[in-house]
Amino acid sequence: MFIRHRFARNSLLWSVVAGVLCLSLVLLLPTRQAAARPVGQDAQQGAQLFSQYCQACHTIGKGDVIGPDLQGVTQRRDQAWLVSFITQPDQMLASGDAIAAGLLKQYSVPMPNLGVSELQALDILAYLENPGGAPARRSANTSPGS
Repeated sequence: MFIRHRFARNSLLWSVVAGVLCLSLVLLLPTRQAAARPVGQDAQQGAQLFSQYCQACHTIGKGDVIGPDLQGVTQRRDQAWLVSFITQPDQMLASGDAIAAGLLKQYSVPMPNLGVSELQALDILAYLENPGGAPARRSANTSPGS
């Protein structure tokens, strides 16, 4: 009887410890993810990156060229989708992403994988969000667009 009672007490103790650890992880993970994700990006750096990587095929408010005009793209598309498409357009197409496939069908030229990092893509998006003005600060989430 004593052994069974002691085992039950130890099981309860371990259950409580495991519960506290799980709760701690749940409470800490969102904080760590938010800290790892930059709150604001550098729109000036984004302008330089846009000029270096994007301007040959895209404009902002001047119409389609080889690729689509990017004016308002940050309002039409989800930030996570945009970052994935900027950083890994080949993988987006290979995955069968409907939007990426539609863009390829419309423009007949696949977006090249230019080796842009996620942070560089976020800077480009900050610039695209406010191409003529002060440095833009993006929220971590944007609503999905068409």
